[in-house]
Amino acid sequence: AADFFVPAAQLRGARLDKGIAGKVLTEGGLLVVTWAHGERLIDSGFRSDRAAEHTEWVEAINSMTETKTETSTTEGAER
Repeated sequence: AADFFVPAAQLRGARLDKGIAGKVLTEGGLLVVTWAHGERLIDSGFRSDRAAEHTEWVEAINSMTETKTETSTTEGAER
């Protein structure tokens, strides 16, 4: 897949999941990052060669977005 850049200000949160867009993995095998593109929230799924690091990524991203999520009631992109 091609690289893309999401500015930190656009990050809205992260979570572990087992699937996205019809692709299913083991429980927690997918790192899902929610970010804003204009007024729309987008979920992007990532699978690392080091899946054990997914939890650290979730914690790091969520700590960066903590003040945003305190004022937001939306979790993840519209499903």
